Amino acid sequence: MEIRYMNPPWKRSRLYQLWRFFALNLKIIKGVYHSKRLPDFVIKYKISYVMEDDAYPDVIANTAQPPQVGSQVDLGRHRFEITEIGQILKPNKEFCFLQAKCRFVRSL
Repeated sequence: MEIRYMNPPWKRSRLYQLWRFFALNLKIIKGVYHSKRLPDFVIKYKISYVMEDDAYPDVIANTAQPPQVGSQVDLGRHRFEITEIGQILKPNKEFCFLQAKCRFVRSL
């Protein structure tokens, strides 16, 4: 003769099982949410540097900060000054594509 343990009738009901399913899953989701660090959404800038004169080749570079008009940037062995900035694509959550017109300042 085999002795079986029987759950109480209220534990066998579908409503209780559904409630228990949601309660346990919410605990799991809450634990996962609190255990993970939320991501920092940092905008990455891809900048196309276009030279005003054709003596120097154009350059595409990735940066963390957007360029400013009047600032100087070192590209290769030369220093250039940014004269104009234009937006090529609309920025999305974490990416922005810009075009910066540059003029030659001096060699390094």
